[in-house]
Amino acid sequence: DALEIMEPVKKSGVIYRSEDQGETWEKMTEYKQRGGSTAVNAIEAGYAGRIEVDPNDDKVLYAVETIVKISKDSGKTFKNAPWFGNQKCHVDVRGIWIDPLDSQHILNGNDGGVSETWDGGKHWSQKDTISAQQFYDISVDNEIPYNVMGGTQDNGCWIGPSRNRNSYGVFPADWTYLPSGDGYYVLRDWWNPEYIYFESQFGRSNRMNFKTGERSSLSVRNTDEEKAAGKPPQRYQWDSPIVLSPHNPGIVYVCSQHVHRSYSRGEEGTWETISPDLSRNNKERIEQSKLTNLQYATIYTFAESPVKPGVYWAGTDDGNLQLSTDGGDNWTNITYRFYDEKGKPKKNIKGACIPYDRWVTKVEPSMHELETCYVTYSGYRTHNEDASYIFVTHDFGKTWEDLSIDMMNPVRDIEEDPDNPDVLYLATDYGLFVSINKGETWVEMSESAPDVLIMDLDIQKRERDLVIGTYGRGIYIADIYPFKEMKPELFEKDSFLFNIQPTVKWNMLERRGPTYGEFAKVNNPPVSADIYYYLKEEVKSSKIVIKDLEGNVLQEIKGSKKAGLHKTSWNLRKKEDPQEDGRRRRSRGAMVECGSYKVTFTVDEKEISTQGLKVVQDPIVN
Repeated sequence: DALEIMEPVKKSGVIYRSEDQGETWEKMTEYKQRGGSTAVNAIEAGYAGRIEVDPNDDKVLYAVETIVKISKDSGKTFKNAPWFGNQKCHVDVRGIWIDPLDSQHILNGNDGGVSETWDGGKHWSQKDTISAQQFYDISVDNEIPYNVMGGTQDNGCWIGPSRNRNSYGVFPADWTYLPSGDGYYVLRDWWNPEYIYFESQFGRSNRMNFKTGERSSLSVRNTDEEKAAGKPPQRYQWDSPIVLSPHNPGIVYVCSQHVHRSYSRGEEGTWETISPDLSRNNKERIEQSKLTNLQYATIYTFAESPVKPGVYWAGTDDGNLQLSTDGGDNWTNITYRFYDEKGKPKKNIKGACIPYDRWVTKVEPSMHELETCYVTYSGYRTHNEDASYIFVTHDFGKTWEDLSIDMMNPVRDIEEDPDNPDVLYLATDYGLFVSINKGETWVEMSESAPDVLIMDLDIQKRERDLVIGTYGRGIYIADIYPFKEMKPELFEKDSFLFNIQPTVKWNMLERRGPTYGEFAKVNNPPVSADIYYYLKEEVKSSKIVIKDLEGNVLQEIKGSKKAGLHKTSWNLRKKEDPQEDGRRRRSRGAMVECGSYKVTFTVDEKEISTQGLKVVQDPIVN
């Protein structure tokens, strides 16, 4: 203990103060052997580094980071704010606001959402009605109704219903927490939904029996013998892939710098490594990464072809794109087909040249063509750039097309439509984009969606729902049913009525949860049939008419006159029956029985087209 005080002070993070608008600066923070300041901004500058000054007292400073530090002497000494723990605030603070009229009133934006105090941090209330979840990865299962799953920043992994049978809506209690720290991949076995797979940072992945809660680790680590032999440790990215084979969900893959495969749902002792180190294994860069909270030279994205088992694509965070067409026995570095050992582009390259050293953010093998794969890159971390990198190959990576069209928007994910190979969905740092011509052009998918970073997309194929995972606004679900018919030539027509999705007559039998005051919940979608139609130009009138198979009119819905793509909904109810005196009844019309119906689209009093509509029974009733 006597020698301990002689250890040099290793604290870092210094606050400077200027009282002449930046002409001169004075170093304020004091670190001492005994006493002095708590370390300030002791984590990566990209994660924290904000300072907030009390608007009513310039001597009071708040250093916004994992745990907020407070100084009351102009930054000379900082102490940890006593704001954190049960019934207080979540750690990992991203920003705070101090009320200029009352310094005791503070808003705290953190990885747990938004918290508010009116007494300087002694007591806090959580603003659960603000949807601020930060999702990294999302997926869906195949239950009815299906569930949405995902991993969040420092709030673990979760699974919850896309909808339920509660007339009051979906509440937080309807979601199940999967024990984890920072959450990433969450996947469910669609053959045996008892099995669910989920992950925390750096490859700490697990399989859990959803019924019993029994858990087993999926992490592949070096054995004692391998460590003794000097084998390099397994390097897992902060967000490392877990993938279930699209041909058999009992086949599981996890990725470090290697691809590991289990034919037995990840049971201990069943893992085999089926690739060499697929990264560039730059030892200098790897050592540098150890100074941060991130790994480097790892596989960041992996996928197996949905068309043919054993065709694997993998992308690394240091720019390698790798392909195996024989179940992992042999791998081809696609990137090195286009660059020499020094990273210079080779001569006489056919087609576009894929990037050399950008982060490979997604490999998306086509569901329709074996040799087709979409690949996205990002230079945001590696080169501090906002450029988009979107490429497609139709010959196993021999040649490429650039689909980026000079977009300045880092890309996180790309998804191919399961029914229409012309349609692509693109997740970016500035929202969601869609293409209906295989990436020749891109448009924003929604004019009303928040301008938020979108991390991941997944498609529920049966329902044709696009599930959207955002970093800051939680999860959204978009109906993409009409996209299965969308082609450029369709929009040359004067008008068009899209196919109508079979509609479940959900039995909304539950009445549970609060109804007064403010609380977190999401309303269920209405029990209705969604009907989409298109008008090339403005018209005098349009109308949707629903009839039974005998031609009896059940309902009429007034349509839009404006040009564009439109959506209307039928609530599965018949017209209200008029009373004898001609007045309408106050009650709604009766709901129709399950069965087949006809929907006719009329424009300017002329019938344009008719589509069939099936109303199906809620499975719980059968």
